[in-house]
Parts: sequence; C-alpha cells; structure tokens
Amino acid sequence: LISAGGLTVRQIVAERPRRARVFEAFGISYCCCGGSKVLAHACEKVGANVQAVEEALRRCDAEEDAGRECDGVDWMAVSTEELL
Repeated sequence: LISAGGLTVRQIVAERPRRARVFEAFGISYCCCGGSKVLAHACEKVGANVQAVEEALRRCDAEEDAGRECDGVDWMAVSTEELL
C-alpha cells in the first residue's frame, strides 16, 4: 500500500496518523504544501532514501497492528487542520 506511487504523503498519514512520526523523523512534511507530494518526490526533496522511509512506515504499521485499537474516526475524511 505504501509503495503505491500515486499516494501523497498527506494520504499516507491520513490512512494511519501514527505514520506522521516516521515522516517527522526523516524531515518530510506531511501537511500544507509538502503533504501534496507523492512519497518519492517528498523523499527526494529532503535527501531521504525512499526504500528506508517505506521500510520505516511498514515497521510503524506492524507496531500499530500489534496493539491497535479502533478509534472509529475516518482519517481520510478529515481536513489537514483536524489531522494535525
């Protein structure tokens, strides 16, 4: 899912808000103008290795899945302000 090239950074975070931590660690903006970039372009902008970011996102998802609780919020439907 993450390596689906058409997803923007904002969409990746909206699917699972915890992923924002990964982007923050790599210095990748996931809101405002930076959030509208696809993952490869966002990585290129900050000099991050896209495969390393994808792997970190997969680890983040696995950790979340191990102890996940449903919060009942459709994060894909919220605004950027609500997401932040």
